[in-house]
Amino acid sequence: VRSIDSSNNFMSAYYPGTTIEFHTAPTVSLALAADGVTVSWAKITGAAKYRVFRKNSTGWDRLSDTAALTYTDKNVSSNTSYTYTVRCINSDGTEYTSDYRSGVSIKYYAAPKLTLSKASNGISIKWSAISGASKYRLYYKASGDWKKITDTSSTSYVDTSIKKGETRTYTARAMDANGNHLSWYYKEGFTITY
Repeated sequence: VRSIDSSNNFMSAYYPGTTIEFHTAPTVSLALAADGVTVSWAKITGAAKYRVFRKNSTGWDRLSDTAALTYTDKNVSSNTSYTYTVRCINSDGTEYTSDYRSGVSIKYYAAPKLTLSKASNGISIKWSAISGASKYRLYYKASGDWKKITDTSSTSYVDTSIKKGETRTYTARAMDANGNHLSWYYKEGFTITY
Protein backbone atom coordinates (compact mmCIF):
# COMPACT_ATOMS: atom_id res chain seq x y z
CA VAL A 1 0.00 0.00 0.00
CA ARG A 2 1.18 3.58 -0.79
CA SER A 3 -0.29 6.94 0.20
CA ILE A 4 -1.48 9.21 -2.61
CA ASP A 5 -2.76 12.80 -2.77
CA SER A 6 -6.01 13.99 -4.31
CA SER A 7 -4.34 14.05 -7.75
CA ASN A 8 -3.21 10.42 -7.37
CA ASN A 9 0.46 11.36 -6.88
CA PHE A 10 2.44 9.06 -4.59
CA MET A 11 3.17 10.64 -1.21
CA SER A 12 4.97 7.71 0.44
CA ALA A 13 7.27 4.85 -0.22
CA TYR A 14 6.00 1.29 0.38
CA TYR A 15 6.93 -1.82 2.27
CA PRO A 16 7.99 -4.88 0.25
CA GLY A 17 4.65 -6.55 0.93
CA THR A 18 3.12 -9.22 3.13
CA THR A 19 2.24 -12.68 1.87
CA ILE A 20 -0.73 -14.68 3.11
CA GLU A 21 -1.65 -18.27 2.34
CA PHE A 22 -5.39 -18.61 1.82
CA HIS A 23 -7.54 -21.51 0.64
CA THR A 24 -11.12 -22.31 -0.20
CA ALA A 25 -13.25 -23.00 2.88
CA PRO A 26 -13.91 -26.75 3.28
CA THR A 27 -17.37 -28.05 2.42
CA VAL A 28 -18.56 -30.22 5.29
CA SER A 29 -20.71 -33.36 5.20
CA LEU A 30 -22.10 -35.16 8.25
CA ALA A 31 -23.01 -38.76 9.00
CA LEU A 32 -24.26 -40.61 12.06
CA ALA A 33 -21.85 -43.00 13.75
CA ALA A 34 -22.84 -45.53 16.40
CA ASP A 35 -21.31 -43.37 19.13
CA GLY A 36 -21.19 -39.88 17.62
CA VAL A 37 -21.35 -37.61 14.58
CA THR A 38 -18.73 -38.03 11.85
CA VAL A 39 -17.67 -34.78 10.18
CA SER A 40 -16.02 -35.15 6.75
CA TRP A 41 -14.64 -32.81 4.09
CA ALA A 42 -12.67 -32.98 0.83
CA LYS A 43 -8.94 -32.30 0.77
CA ILE A 44 -8.10 -28.64 0.17
CA THR A 45 -4.98 -28.34 -2.02
CA GLY A 46 -2.19 -26.70 -0.07
CA ALA A 47 -3.88 -26.89 3.32
CA ALA A 48 -1.64 -28.22 6.08
CA LYS A 49 -4.33 -28.98 8.68
CA TYR A 50 -7.96 -28.39 9.52
CA ARG A 51 -9.78 -27.10 12.59
CA VAL A 52 -13.20 -28.59 13.38
CA PHE A 53 -15.84 -26.50 15.16
CA ARG A 54 -19.27 -27.18 16.67
CA LYS A 55 -21.79 -24.37 17.08
CA ASN A 56 -22.98 -23.31 20.52
CA SER A 57 -25.56 -20.70 21.55
CA THR A 58 -23.11 -17.81 21.12
CA GLY A 59 -20.56 -18.94 18.54
CA TRP A 60 -18.27 -21.86 17.73
CA ASP A 61 -16.49 -24.36 20.01
CA ARG A 62 -13.15 -25.66 18.74
CA LEU A 63 -13.22 -29.47 18.76
CA SER A 64 -10.03 -30.65 17.11
CA ASP A 65 -7.05 -29.81 14.88
CA THR A 66 -6.28 -32.61 12.44
CA ALA A 67 -4.46 -33.40 9.21
CA ALA A 68 -7.09 -36.05 8.45
CA LEU A 69 -10.24 -35.46 6.40
CA THR A 70 -12.66 -36.75 9.00
CA TYR A 71 -13.41 -36.33 12.68
CA THR A 72 -15.96 -38.05 14.94
CA ASP A 73 -17.51 -35.96 17.70
CA LYS A 74 -18.35 -38.40 20.51
CA ASN A 75 -19.38 -35.78 23.05
CA VAL A 76 -23.00 -35.84 21.90
CA SER A 77 -26.43 -36.63 23.33
CA SER A 78 -29.22 -38.57 21.66
CA ASN A 79 -32.19 -36.68 20.18
CA THR A 80 -30.09 -33.48 19.86
CA SER A 81 -29.17 -31.39 16.80
CA TYR A 82 -25.60 -30.24 16.16
CA THR A 83 -24.03 -27.87 13.62
CA TYR A 84 -20.41 -28.14 12.40
CA THR A 85 -17.95 -26.26 10.24
CA VAL A 86 -14.24 -26.58 9.35
CA ARG A 87 -11.44 -24.08 8.62
CA CYS A 88 -7.99 -24.63 7.13
CA ILE A 89 -5.06 -23.79 9.42
CA ASN A 90 -1.29 -23.70 9.06
CA SER A 91 0.90 -26.58 10.26
CA ASP A 92 1.42 -25.28 13.81
CA GLY A 93 -2.18 -24.09 14.21
CA THR A 94 -1.33 -20.43 14.75
CA GLU A 95 -3.09 -19.00 11.68
CA TYR A 96 -6.26 -19.66 9.73
CA THR A 97 -5.63 -20.20 6.03
CA SER A 98 -9.29 -20.23 4.99
CA ASP A 99 -12.62 -18.73 5.94
CA TYR A 100 -15.44 -21.05 7.01
CA ARG A 101 -18.89 -21.90 5.72
CA SER A 102 -22.06 -21.27 7.72
CA GLY A 103 -22.22 -24.84 8.99
CA VAL A 104 -24.08 -28.10 8.39
CA SER A 105 -26.55 -29.56 10.88
CA ILE A 106 -27.65 -33.07 11.82
CA LYS A 107 -29.83 -34.60 14.54
CA TYR A 108 -28.00 -37.30 16.45
CA TYR A 109 -29.56 -40.46 17.82
CA ALA A 110 -27.45 -42.95 19.75
CA ALA A 111 -27.22 -46.53 18.53
CA PRO A 112 -28.38 -49.21 21.00
CA LYS A 113 -25.47 -50.81 22.85
CA LEU A 114 -26.49 -54.42 23.48
CA THR A 115 -25.91 -56.57 26.55
CA LEU A 116 -26.12 -60.31 25.82
CA SER A 117 -26.61 -63.21 28.23
CA LYS A 118 -27.73 -66.83 28.13
CA ALA A 119 -31.32 -67.60 29.08
CA SER A 120 -32.94 -70.99 29.51
CA ASN A 121 -34.68 -70.66 26.15
CA GLY A 122 -32.17 -68.64 24.12
CA ILE A 123 -30.11 -65.44 24.17
CA SER A 124 -31.36 -62.52 26.25
CA ILE A 125 -30.65 -59.19 24.51
CA LYS A 126 -31.02 -55.94 26.48
CA TRP A 127 -30.22 -52.26 25.88
CA SER A 128 -30.96 -48.85 27.35
CA ALA A 129 -33.76 -46.72 25.96
CA ILE A 130 -32.61 -44.24 23.29
CA SER A 131 -33.98 -40.71 23.67
CA GLY A 132 -36.25 -39.91 20.73
CA ALA A 133 -36.71 -43.53 19.59
CA SER A 134 -40.14 -45.17 19.37
CA LYS A 135 -38.88 -48.67 18.68
CA TYR A 136 -35.82 -50.71 17.79
CA ARG A 137 -34.82 -53.05 14.99
CA LEU A 138 -32.71 -56.07 15.97
CA TYR A 139 -30.39 -57.91 13.58
CA TYR A 140 -28.05 -60.86 13.67
CA LYS A 141 -25.21 -61.53 11.29
CA ALA A 142 -25.72 -64.36 8.80
CA SER A 143 -23.28 -65.16 5.98
CA GLY A 144 -21.59 -61.79 6.46
CA ASP A 145 -24.81 -59.76 6.19
CA TRP A 146 -27.18 -58.39 8.81
CA LYS A 147 -30.54 -60.19 8.92
CA LYS A 148 -33.53 -58.56 10.61
CA ILE A 149 -34.87 -60.41 13.64
CA THR A 150 -37.71 -58.15 14.77
CA ASP A 151 -38.95 -54.62 15.48
CA THR A 152 -39.88 -53.97 19.10
CA SER A 153 -40.84 -51.05 21.33
CA SER A 154 -39.32 -52.90 24.30
CA THR A 155 -35.68 -52.62 25.43
CA SER A 156 -35.19 -56.36 25.64
CA TYR A 157 -35.72 -59.44 23.51
CA VAL A 158 -35.02 -63.17 23.77
CA ASP A 159 -33.74 -64.87 20.61
CA THR A 160 -35.21 -68.36 20.86
CA SER A 161 -34.14 -69.41 17.36
CA ILE A 162 -30.48 -69.94 18.34
CA LYS A 163 -29.22 -73.50 18.81
CA LYS A 164 -26.98 -74.82 21.57
CA GLY A 165 -23.31 -74.29 20.74
CA GLU A 166 -24.11 -71.68 18.08
CA THR A 167 -22.31 -68.33 18.08
CA ARG A 168 -24.25 -65.27 16.97
CA THR A 169 -23.45 -61.59 16.52
CA TYR A 170 -26.20 -59.04 17.11
CA THR A 171 -26.73 -55.33 16.51
CA ALA A 172 -29.65 -52.89 16.61
CA ARG A 173 -30.84 -49.51 15.34
CA ALA A 174 -33.18 -46.95 16.88
CA MET A 175 -36.35 -46.33 14.84
CA ASP A 176 -39.17 -43.80 14.73
CA ALA A 177 -42.86 -44.73 14.98
CA ASN A 178 -43.09 -45.16 11.20
CA GLY A 179 -40.22 -47.63 11.04
CA ASN A 180 -37.60 -45.23 9.70
CA HIS A 181 -34.03 -45.55 10.94
CA LEU A 182 -32.98 -42.83 13.38
CA SER A 183 -29.58 -44.08 14.48
CA TRP A 184 -26.57 -45.78 12.96
CA TYR A 185 -25.49 -49.15 14.39
CA TYR A 186 -22.44 -50.87 15.86
CA LYS A 187 -20.93 -52.48 12.76
CA GLU A 188 -18.83 -54.97 14.70
CA GLY A 189 -21.89 -56.10 16.64
CA PHE A 190 -22.08 -57.96 19.95
CA THR A 191 -21.21 -61.66 19.98
CA ILE A 192 -22.13 -64.58 22.24
CA THR A 193 -22.07 -68.38 22.11
CA TYR A 194 -25.17 -70.18 23.40
